[in-house]
Order: sequence, then C-alpha cells, then structure tokens
Amino acid sequence: MTVIRTHEPTSQLYRGAVSMSINLALQTGTQKYPAKHNCRLVASLLPRHSSALIYLPSAVSRNYENSDQTRPFRQRRDFQYLTGCSLPDCSVAYDVQTDLLTLFIPPLNPKTVLWSGLPMSPEEAKKKYDVDRVLTTFDELEFLDSWRREEWRCNATIYSWPNVLPFENVDTTCLPAAVGACRVIKTPQEIALIRKANEVTTAAHIKILKNLPWATNEADLEGVYIAECIKNFAKNQAYEPIVGCGTNAAILHYTKNDTPIDKSNLLLVDAGAEWEGYAADVTRTFPISGHWTKEQKQIHDIVEKMQEECIKRCVPGTDFRGLYDLAHKIGTEGLIELGILKGDLETVLRLGTSKAFFPHGLGHMVGLDVHDVDSASLKARNLTGASAISKHLPVKRCESGIEAPRRINRVAPRGLEPGMVVTIEPGIYFQRFIIEPYLKSPVHGEVIDKEVLEKFWAVGGVRIEDDILITREGNENLTTTPKGEEMLKIIREAWKVKEKEDKEMAEREAERHF
Repeated sequence: MTVIRTHEPTSQLYRGAVSMSINLALQTGTQKYPAKHNCRLVASLLPRHSSALIYLPSAVSRNYENSDQTRPFRQRRDFQYLTGCSLPDCSVAYDVQTDLLTLFIPPLNPKTVLWSGLPMSPEEAKKKYDVDRVLTTFDELEFLDSWRREEWRCNATIYSWPNVLPFENVDTTCLPAAVGACRVIKTPQEIALIRKANEVTTAAHIKILKNLPWATNEADLEGVYIAECIKNFAKNQAYEPIVGCGTNAAILHYTKNDTPIDKSNLLLVDAGAEWEGYAADVTRTFPISGHWTKEQKQIHDIVEKMQEECIKRCVPGTDFRGLYDLAHKIGTEGLIELGILKGDLETVLRLGTSKAFFPHGLGHMVGLDVHDVDSASLKARNLTGASAISKHLPVKRCESGIEAPRRINRVAPRGLEPGMVVTIEPGIYFQRFIIEPYLKSPVHGEVIDKEVLEKFWAVGGVRIEDDILITREGNENLTTTPKGEEMLKIIREAWKVKEKEDKEMAEREAERHF
C-alpha cells in the first residue's frame, strides 16, 4: 500500500468519523433469524415430505495446506438459510412430521480453549438461534440412528446434500433445489439484513469520497473502505472490492487495486459489505477531482439514464431480460448521439456492435450470495444481435448466456415478484482488448467511428449499481449511497479542505524560513 504523505498522520484517511451522519447500530432488531419458517417453507417443496427428515452439514473449518493456520471461514449458504447459524463444523436436522428443528454444534474441546476461548454453549445457541433444541455433534449419529429405527419411518426419506450418511433412502437431489427456490423470495428479516449491509456499505463509500484528495493509490482507498466496514462491525466483504482508476475501470472484476491515482481520471468503486451473511452490491463511478470532463460526463449521463429507466420498471411481473434490452437500447442511442456508433438504431442493434461497449448483463439476485441463487435466470439469453456478433468477429466469441444453475429455475417465466432483491448495474466501457476485434471486423468496423472513439478511451468505464427490492407497489431502492450531485458535493468539499490544509502548510513553511 502506498504511504500517505501529508503533514498529518495517515489518520487523515479516516476523517469524518465523528461527523458521519449515518447511524449504524450493532443490532438489526430483536427478532431471531426465521430458521424455523425457512425449514417449513423448504419442506413444503419436497416430495414425500410428510414423514421426511432434512439433514444438512455446515461448512467445516480448515487449515491452509501444510500449515496450522486456519483458512477464513465462510458458512454454507444453504445451511445458513436453514439455521441462521454461522458456526463451523455443525449440522442441522429438521423432522418434518414433528416440526422439530435440531442444531448440532461442536462440543467443548479443552485443548482449544487456551487458543480460541470458550465456544458457544448449547444453552447460548438455543437462546440465539430459532431452533427447538441444541445438541452437540457427539449426539448426531445417535439421533439419526434413533430416528431411522422408529418403525413407521422405515421407508421415510432423508433429504440431504452431499450424502455423508450411512443410510438408505437418502435423496441428494431435491434439497438444494428446494432451498434455492425458497431463497429467491426474501423474508422481512432477510430484507432487514440486506438493508443493514447497504447502510455499512454506504458509510464506507462515503468515506472514500471524503478521502479522495489524500489518496495517491487505489490501494489507499481500498484500505479506507475496508477500515470503515470493520469499524462498523462488518469484517466480511460480500466480494473482493473493485477500486479502478482510469482505464482500470474498464476491467469488470478488477481487484489489483494498486495503481497510482491521477486526479484527472474517473474512479470506479464496486464494493459491498456483508452483514450476518447477507450481501450488499454497490457501484459508483465519479471524477476524482469532483469535476467531469466533457467525455466523462457524456458517458456517465448515458449510464445514469440506463439505470434510472430500468429501476422505474422494476415492478412485479416484469421480465428482467426485457429490462436488459431496454438498457441496451438506451445505451446504444446514447453512443449514436455521441457519434461513437454510426447508423440507425435498428441496424446497430441488429448487428450487435454496441455489445462491445456494454458486454455484460444488467443485474442479478442479491442475498446470502452476492450473485444469489437463480441469478442465471435473470441473465439475458439470445440477446439482440448475439448471433450477428459471432458471424462478423475475427475471433470466435462466447455466447452471452450462462449455464443455468442446479437450483430450481422459476424466475424467467414468471417475472419479478415481491420479495426479490436484484441489482440494476448498467455500464459502458472502453476496453481496447474487447473493442479492437470489432474495429477490425469488416462489418462492425464500419459502424464504429474510430476518430470519435479516440476521445473516449481515457474515460475507461462507467458503471452504476443499486440493490432493488421488488415490492407489491413497485420497488424500493435499498442502496442509499450518494450519487449524482450529492456525490460530487462530498468530493468537492473534501478538496476544499485539502486545499485549505495545503495553503496553511505552505504559510507555516514560509514563516519558518522567513
């Protein structure tokens, strides 16, 4: 990480902590995570479920290879959905017939207490989690064997994944599909957790804006962001932060975050915190100086319009893939108006040339995973001009669609529904590696004005992303991170503070040498 060279210590990068107006409470509420509700919902989708048992192990703690150091732990998302429990080396059993939910946690190991402290006790776990009882994993096999020996359960099915049980009638296919289907629609408690993740994320994004003038490298700003999340008790990130300056902003999943910052460039920040397992996914693109160049503003205005028009149409029943077509149309119209693309809208869309500048989908589900279950059904398949692209490019390219997940895929035919949380994240990029094959194509090359394009390479890329909750009445934007003039005002105020500090420092230096 680059050293921050100012007349004050590196705590400059944490300015605004006292005046931060966003109030981040430690707790999201007094209600327990609705594990029992989730188990019942999943059970209702399983065949032969009346006398079945749902059994699922958690993720296990592991060390690095040839090391006694533990890897960072991440809970199995399906297990977390059924329990709300983020502890390693556990398991859960839900008896559908008796509606009994049992959580198994590791027993006390005296050898580890010295190093790690006392673990959560069964009594503490029972109080924290929405389960009927808590046993240790020593009791697990006895419980399962006893359950199987009951005469009326001789042909009962155990739904599990993967199969680690020494029993017959274990179904490993239906459970992940059923859990995936249920995770698509969020409960009020899940929405509250996503909202809290967005609050922490907003605080951290604002801290970046306030510290732009003191940063000399992308790494400085990533450090500011991570520190603010940790300060607000969100140690885990939903994904690796993307902090890309200038042309790095054209790299969709750029995570090196180690390039010196140029005040004249744009900065793209795509970063989201995790709160109790639930993700936020937020992107902002802004001029580091607080003032747009002509070309930067032209591209940002197009992307802003793409996002605003799509968010307006995020209502129950909307085909998400149709929103992609709308975003692509608006973006293409904008590029034609700027002269980057030539010809009429219908022709350019038919050829698919504009996909060189908007090469990804419009969004995905958000929840326990940042790209949550059933996100594949939101991706546009057979997009406008997709077949035309492969005909005319000199290098064979991948189709735009992605492989469907193993989970139940229900979203595409029924459209958006209340309780879904999706991202809307259009973007326009100027990445040479992607665009140059189009320029060399005898078909696409005729549609792109190379002379006009030359003015925009330095823009790099612009993406704007918010997390949108679908409601019965329409939608709610869960992301409160500043954008537009509000965002620019924060940056400009920070530069004023920096300029004042620099002036005062210069005056002190002059007095010292006088």
